[in-house]
Amino acid sequence: MTEPKSNAEVLGEADILQRKTKESVIRLQNQADQMEILADGTIEQLKEQRHQMDRIQLDVDSTDEELVKSKKLLNRFGKWSGHWAGRDKRAAKAEAEASIKRDQKREKVFRRIKGVPSSMKLKRRDSSDLKNGKLKVKSIRKAETPITPTNDIGKEEIDKLDDEEREGLAKIKKNDNEIDQMLDHVSSSLDTLASLSLIMREETQMQTTKLEEVNADVTKTTKDFYEVNSRMRRFGR
Repeated sequence: MTEPKSNAEVLGEADILQRKTKESVIRLQNQADQMEILADGTIEQLKEQRHQMDRIQLDVDSTDEELVKSKKLLNRFGKWSGHWAGRDKRAAKAEAEASIKRDQKREKVFRRIKGVPSSMKLKRRDSSDLKNGKLKVKSIRKAETPITPTNDIGKEEIDKLDDEEREGLAKIKKNDNEIDQMLDHVSSSLDTLASLSLIMREETQMQTTKLEEVNADVTKTTKDFYEVNSRMRRFGR
C-alpha cells in the first residue's frame, strides 16, 4: 500500500507545477506580444498600400482626362484635315482592343511562368468566425478551483502545519494569484489580437475591391491611350 505523501512533498510538487505553469504562461504572453507588434506593423503597411493605390487612382484619372482632351482635338483635326473620323475611330478602336488582348495574353504567360494565379480572390471567412462584428476568441478563464491541492485545507489542517509548511502554503497561494493575473493579461492580449485581425481583414477586403476598380480603370485608360495613339499615327499617313 502506497504511503500518503507528507505535506512538504505535496507542497513541493505544487510549487514545481506552478513554476512550470508560470513559465508556459510567460511564453504565451511573449508570443502574443510579438504577434501584436507584427499585426500593428502589417496594418501600417496595409494603410500605406491603400494610400499608394489612391495615388495611382488619381494618376489614372488625370491621364484619362488628358486622353479625353486628346480625343476631342483629334476629332477637330480630323474635320479640318478631311479625314473620315468615323472610319479612323473604328479602325483605331479595333487596333486598341487587339493591343489590350495582346497585353492580357502576355500577362497570363508571365503569371504562369512566375507561378502567380491569374485571378486572386480574397477568401471570406465563414460567418461562424464572426460574432457581433468581432472575431470570436476563446478567452482564458480562471479555473473554478486552483491548480494546487491547497483549496480544501481547513483551519485545523493549517494549524497542524509547521512554520516551513505554512510558508510553503502561503507561497502556493501567492503563485495562484499571480497566475490568475497573468492569465487575465494573456486573455486581454488575445482580445486585442482578435480586434487587430478584424481590422486587417476589413482593410484587405477593402483594398481587394479598390484594386479591382483601379485595374478596370487602368485597362480602360490603356485602351484609350492605344486608340488615341493609333489615330495620331493615321494622320501621318
